[in-house]
This record gives sequence, C-alpha cells and structure tokens, in this order.
Amino acid sequence: MRVLVGPHKIEIVKDEPVNEREININECYFEFDERIPRDFVKDVYFTFEGKTYKMTAIIDNKCNIPHEVLERPGDIELGVVAYKIASDGKETRFNPSPTWFNTWDGSLKDKAENSKPITPSEYEQFEEKLNEGLLKIEDKIIETNEKLVEVDNALDDVDQALIETDKAIELTNNLDLDAVKEEKKTTVTITKKDKTKKIVEILDGEKGEKGDVGDFNFATFEIDISTGELIANKTENLELIDFAINKNGFLEVII
Repeated sequence: MRVLVGPHKIEIVKDEPVNEREININECYFEFDERIPRDFVKDVYFTFEGKTYKMTAIIDNKCNIPHEVLERPGDIELGVVAYKIASDGKETRFNPSPTWFNTWDGSLKDKAENSKPITPSEYEQFEEKLNEGLLKIEDKIIETNEKLVEVDNALDDVDQALIETDKAIELTNNLDLDAVKEEKKTTVTITKKDKTKKIVEILDGEKGEKGDVGDFNFATFEIDISTGELIANKTENLELIDFAINKNGFLEVII
C-alpha cells in the first residue's frame, strides 16, 4: 500500500485490499513531501476498534501493518507524525490529518470441521453415475460415426453416378448416327467407333379409316451404355425426324 505524506494530509495512492490475519505480509510504503526533512523522526499510527498501535517507519520508509489490526475485518485509521527535537529541547513537528483503509474477510474460518470421508456405498453411486455419463458419451460417438458412414456411402453413390454419366457421354461421343426416311419407314444406322454398324427400321403408324394416312408417331430411343443397343419408345404425332442427346445421357430420335 503506497502512502503519500504531506505537511497537512495523508493520501493512499493505491488502496489494495488487505485481508484479516495477514500478519507481516502487507506493507505500507511512505513517500514524504519534500517540505518534510529526511532527518525527521517519522512515527506511524494504526487505530482499530478504539485502540492505537504505534510503529516507526525507519527502514527505507516502510513498515508492516501491525497484526493487532488484522485480527478482524473493519476500518483502520492510518496517521503519520514527523518531528525533530533540537539540542535546546525545541521540537518541530508535522501532524497531517489521518486517512482510512478497510480490511476484508479472509478465507480462514475458526472451528471448521473436517469433512467425513466418502463411504463405499456413496463411492459406488458416484462411480455408477460416472459410468452412465461415459456410456452416453460412447453412444453419441457411435451415432456420430454411423452418420459419417452414411455420408461416405452417399458420396460414393454420387461418385458412381458421375462415373456412369462419364461412360454414357463417352459412348455417345463414339457413335455416328444417320437416318433416312422413305415414305412410311425410317432407317436409322448407328456406326460405332470400331466401324461396326447397327441398323434399325422404324415403321410409321396408321389410324383413322382404312386407306387414310394417319398422323405420324413420335419415337424415343435409349442407348444401352453396356451393349450399345438402341431401345425405341414410340409416341404419337410423328411428323419430322431429328436426333438429340438428353440430360440423362439418352439418345432421342424425333420424327
């Protein structure tokens, strides 16, 4: 605790907490105004609960707080007197107004009882609760791992779908298609990269009265990526013929 001492008043610069029973631990550090000569005698007074205890700050202008004022928490008055007695007996004295600080409760408690050791049955209950907690944690870990496996499987499915899509695109790019329409028949020639050919003939459908030419049907062809065969699916309203690869990797023949 740092204490500034002037001719007329005393000031505590940094009022750090002081706890009860901290005997000879907390020190007061004094800084005297230059108007108070160094060769003056300096006495320090601590007043607590109506009793005053005198100490002399003679070692590097510091002193310990007396243990009597630290026995209980409370307000403590701090006073300083500086004086010098001349050879003729005349005394010069500085007697500034005192200041105050407070001591707080410490951790030490009288008449504290020792706690009873834990009994075997209580220890078993504690161990059981601990094991239950550990089992819950293990279950959560297992559940989390299962979720991670599901995510991994889903990612594998996506990877496989991408592989199959790449195969379909590669197979489609390796095909050369040609279609010739003659009256009511369309001939589709599929030439693979190895120059082998597959020919499919598509007959136009008829409807209405006998002898009348009905509307053309619509034919959709799906390429089997494993065999290269063309699978036809017919619908109605066949008018023109055209070819396109849809987003699923299937070949569509539009007539």
